Amino acid sequence: MATEALRRRTPLGPLAEELEQACAGERFSCREDAFRNLAEVRCAAGAEPEAAAILERELPRIGSLAITGDALVLGLGPGWWMSDSPAGTPTLAGSATVSIVDVSAQRTPLILTGSAARDVISHGCSLDVHPEHFGVGAAAQTLLAKAGVALARTDVDQYRVWVRASFARYLATWLIDASLEYR
Repeated sequence: MATEALRRRTPLGPLAEELEQACAGERFSCREDAFRNLAEVRCAAGAEPEAAAILERELPRIGSLAITGDALVLGLGPGWWMSDSPAGTPTLAGSATVSIVDVSAQRTPLILTGSAARDVISHGCSLDVHPEHFGVGAAAQTLLAKAGVALARTDVDQYRVWVRASFARYLATWLIDASLEYR
């Protein structure tokens, strides 16, 4: 009953109900974290302090994640970050040396949780996500089930995946299938 009331008040993404029904096990669950403000931030060499000031946080190094409350910043490459913040967060504005592009409609954020989340990811990712090599706070661009994604480990048993929107349904279907033995 409470879930129905929440569903009527909170807009759901296109994959929310499908993932909620099929990937809600004790050892693995997956949900869409729809309607987040996603922005790619790029800057010229030497303009990192300005980019950090615009994002109002220290920038993570390449391959790592900075978490502040419900907002995340991933270090994707030299002079390249992705900011993920809750809906309603003010839109970022760039400058002459810092480019900010809203990619909210381009990527679909998914949250994978549970003790088997790493096992499910390992089914379709060549990246070694063992805690010794991909600890909490690690981030990478990789392939998951042949779909290009940004992947981050946000907690001991929690991962975030940002997949291009055009591949979101495909990846959701793959996750449902790959997680069958872990529910």
